[in-house]
Amino acid sequence: MEPAIDIHTHYVPGSWPDLNCADAPWLRVESESDAMIMMGTREFRLVQSNCWDAEHRLADMDADGVAAQVLSPTPVFFGYDREPREAARLARIFNDLALEICAPAPDRLLPFCQVPLQDTDAACAELERCLEAGHVGVEIGNHVG
Repeated sequence: MEPAIDIHTHYVPGSWPDLNCADAPWLRVESESDAMIMMGTREFRLVQSNCWDAEHRLADMDADGVAAQVLSPTPVFFGYDREPREAARLARIFNDLALEICAPAPDRLLPFCQVPLQDTDAACAELERCLEAGHVGVEIGNHVG
């Protein structure tokens, strides 16, 4: 059987910063292998370390016969409901952390970026920056919030 290329996976940066915003998404690390995506004080989704740890992701890929993955941003971190400047800041942080996640295996872990759709000029600028930095594409969400 030929190795698979998985085009629908997501990443969550384990080092997501505190944004000092009551309802902003963040990652509450529960253990070395588990974390909860939080929306302010509300639990959103349990995720495992393969969302932020390349070593664990690569081991899972090897076990499943996956040659490469396209890693897309997790939509709750898009920030489409934020002011344009804040959304641009969130996108930049998330996109830079994606490159860190994919750095150990850039031929196997292929990052997509996110852009602040509230401001088309900022979105185009962020996309250009990301493509120059090593992202291979962009994920566009289908709703706000």
